[in-house]
Amino acid sequence: MALSLKALVIDKHQPHNMIAYEPALEYTLDGKRMALIVCDTSRDGCQHDIQRVLKFCGQNGFSCYQTAQFTKAGLMDDLEAFKGMLSDDVCCLTIFIMAHGSLGHINVSDGQIELQRISEMFDNRGCPALRGNPKLFVIQACRGVQQCSNNPCFDASELSGVDQERLWPVESDSLFVYAVCPGNLAIRYPDTGSPLFEEMNHVFSQSVSDYSMHDLFTMVNSRLEKRIERVGYKTDRRPWQIPQNLVMPGLGRRREASGPVGGPLHIVDRLTQKWYLR
Repeated sequence: MALSLKALVIDKHQPHNMIAYEPALEYTLDGKRMALIVCDTSRDGCQHDIQRVLKFCGQNGFSCYQTAQFTKAGLMDDLEAFKGMLSDDVCCLTIFIMAHGSLGHINVSDGQIELQRISEMFDNRGCPALRGNPKLFVIQACRGVQQCSNNPCFDASELSGVDQERLWPVESDSLFVYAVCPGNLAIRYPDTGSPLFEEMNHVFSQSVSDYSMHDLFTMVNSRLEKRIERVGYKTDRRPWQIPQNLVMPGLGRRREASGPVGGPLHIVDRLTQKWYLR
């Protein structure tokens, strides 16, 4: 049976028949900038990462807080308390997570917490005060083989309160930066900290106002790919979670993108506008 197809032709000489495409706008950052550090401080070298995060926050106008809790109940309580501080005058949010982990989880002293559970607290459904505002999650943790729970997108408009008319995708306006891709082990040096935060410091210490957040982390990724790692690093996965037959790179070897240790960042961009740190 022949199909009956109707050709759709746009007359380029009649621009009024065309739908104009509006280029991506820029987020307006005219309110408070908030940041939270979630760090397992028992990890050697993490103090260097914290200092670099504090430098990032100071240079870019973020008020920074840190939780000292690393049990399931304690950490979730502190996350709820921090979320309660996020009023409508907050224009952007950054959460830094530094911990041992596996795919989809971070380890705490009495078990594991799903990363999805944390991110959902600050998405458009969980935190209406931040709807339409950019959120950055930087995650320094291993992502070894373990099933990650599904992460469905639901409409968040069923919440009572702000902006009932607009249908908000739950996970929009978020940028996730993972130290490694799924299945890889993130590395950290006891004497200098994590390569991710070391290279972030190099990039974000320069003049950043002309580059979007995504572009800046692309620069970080480029620097990471050019690194020659030295011996003496540790991974952000518990020793008993690392396969017995895993071969670690030796002195002076570049991390392979397809290898189990290190590799490129995993950047998940769900931003709807350009995010500049101006």
